[in-house]
Parts: sequence; C-alpha cells; structure tokens
Amino acid sequence: MSQFAIHAILRPPSNNNTHLLGWTLFFSTSFGRFQRRFEDVIANMRDHERLLDDTANAINIVEASQMRAVLKQERQEKLAAMEKEEGDKALQQYREVVAWLKIDLSEQSLIVDCITEESQRFPGGCDWVLKIDTMRSWLQSTASTPLIWLQGKPGSGKSVLAAQILGFLHAAGHSLVVSHFCTYSYASSTRYDCILRSLLLQLIQGDPDLIAYLYKLKDTEFAKRSVTPYSLERLIGTLAPALSKTPGETKYVHVVVDGLDECEEHKRDRLIGILDRLVSTSGSPPSVVCKLLLLSRPSDVIGRRLRKRSTISLSEQSVHVGKVIQTYAKYRLESLRSRLDQMEVGDDDIENMANMLSTKADGEFLSWQALNHDLLTTNGRHVSLG
Repeated sequence: MSQFAIHAILRPPSNNNTHLLGWTLFFSTSFGRFQRRFEDVIANMRDHERLLDDTANAINIVEASQMRAVLKQERQEKLAAMEKEEGDKALQQYREVVAWLKIDLSEQSLIVDCITEESQRFPGGCDWVLKIDTMRSWLQSTASTPLIWLQGKPGSGKSVLAAQILGFLHAAGHSLVVSHFCTYSYASSTRYDCILRSLLLQLIQGDPDLIAYLYKLKDTEFAKRSVTPYSLERLIGTLAPALSKTPGETKYVHVVVDGLDECEEHKRDRLIGILDRLVSTSGSPPSVVCKLLLLSRPSDVIGRRLRKRSTISLSEQSVHVGKVIQTYAKYRLESLRSRLDQMEVGDDDIENMANMLSTKADGEFLSWQALNHDLLTTNGRHVSLG
C-alpha cells in the first residue's frame, strides 16, 4: 500500500475526500487480490498454451510414429518380395546352369552317405586324425599348411577319414567346403570332366552373383558350343578367386578329393595341376585362401608331383589304425553277444578275437562285407560277423 493511501486512511475523513478514500481502499485491497488472481490466470493461460503445444506435438509424434511403422512394414514387405523374387530367379538360373553343365550330384551324395553311415556306426573312431599337428593346421582358417597328401594302402580307411574330416569342417562352418570322392564303383565319379563339373558346381552353390555370372556365360560365350574340360578349368580358375565379396575379408575354401589314384590315369597329373594352382593363387593380403586335402594310395607319380607338400602316411600311423580296428572289431563282436553266449564265448574270448582281427588286418580297415566271409573258429564252432 502506498504512503498516500496510508496517510489518507489515518487522516480523519472530510466530506470532500470520502469518496476518494473509498476508491483508495478498493484499489489498495481488491485490486491487489485481483492482481494476484490475474497473474495466476495469466500463468494458467501460459500453462494451457504449453499443454496445447505439448498435446499437438504428442499427436504429431504418435502420427509420425504410426506413419514410420507403416513405412517400415511396407519397406520390409517390399524387401521380402524382392528377396523372394531374386531367390526364385537365382534358383531358376542355378537349375539351368546345372542342366547346361549336365551335373548330377546325387551320385556324390550317395557315395558320401554310404561312407558316413559306415563311420557313424562307431562314432569317434577316427578322431585321432584330427589331432595330428599337420591336420590341425590345415583345418584352421589360416594360410598355413595349404595342401596335405594323405596316403594309405587299400582298405586302410582313407574314405572314412575323409568323411570324418568333412563332417568336422561342416560342423565348424567357418569355410566353404568342397569335396569329391572317386571310386571305381561309380565310373563317372572317376572321369576328369565330371570331377571338374562337381567342383565347379559346389563352388557357386549359395552364391547368386557367381550363379548369375555363369548363367550369363552360358547364353553368350558358350551359347553355341559344348563345355569342354578346358572351359571347365578356366571357369574354376576364374570363379574361385571371386568367392570373396567383402573388401579386406578373406574367404577360406577347404577342398577334399578322395581316391585320387582312381581318377583317369592320363588326366591325373592335369587334375593335380589344376588343384595345385587353386592353392597357389593368392594375393597379398589374399582375398580367397584355398586349402586342399588329397587322399590316395601310395603312388610314385603322385609323390613326385607333391614331394614338396605336407604328407600324412597311414602306414606311419599303424598304432592308431590298429587300435581303431581292434576297438571296432570288439564293438561288432559285442553286437553278437547273444549268439556268442550260446557258444560259451566270454569276454576274454571276445578280446582275443578282436586282437586277432586287428593283427590280421595289418593296418587295413577291411570292410565288414569282407570280414563277413571270414569265419572265426571258436570251440569248434564258426561265427560270422555279418
């Protein structure tokens, strides 16, 4: 309250200033309260304004969020449709490339399945090969130990070892795994051009870019002529280094070829040359590292070609091979327990028979089809292992 108002209140009123005193009291009291209410109204209006702005912004945010969700869903649907379209196109191109190259991998699948099925009857029997330092180095995703020649006499279990190694590589999943099994049981598997076709198709599987590239070549460069072994060699040499798609990233490829000695003799040296060039071609730093495992019987011809490469000889691993044969024989004899019990064959007899089979095998993991015809004599009785 001002000094003038206080003085007016304390001074006795006169007729002339009575009216003035009333207004003074009104403004000094009522207007003071009104001012506080007015300021409160103004503050409330400002709060309401902010609330309206916040509400509008919230509505815009919700609408924008909903719009973003719709756009994201539409984008995902378009990408899914595009991926499906590209996948269907790549699949169609792949089928046409397979038909053009005249490749049938079902035969290889059958060979691998038969070998794998036999090895799975006694799991873990070949784990020892994975513990050899040379093999451990080859299995790793490094540039060390690029090529191994694993040799062993017939029936020593090379194919079973190859299947075990392939299983390990597939389970690890850190590299592209390519394989081919040559066997006289399937004549086409030993043909040079069929081996190249098999390797080529496995190199491009799962790679739409390489499939599209090969599909384009089919309709241009090779449109009016058949695919020759020389053309297949060129294609493998061209496509293998193109497997890496990310700059600065190294792609690892493990190639396993079993039964190299069963390949066409006049093409064997040429096949080794093609595979050896895959291993040798690498940049600095390498974008693609190919590592090769060759399995065959001992051969002076192959030995001369691979004399500077790492070698694993099963004849030098006779302790491991013999132990596997002995354990496997015991395992199979145990499966005949009910029949052996009838002939009063005990645990010691089974152990002796397993040792005898291991000794007789002499480091050769004989197929059980052959052992089925080899009858064991126990207490004047014959026991078949089939």
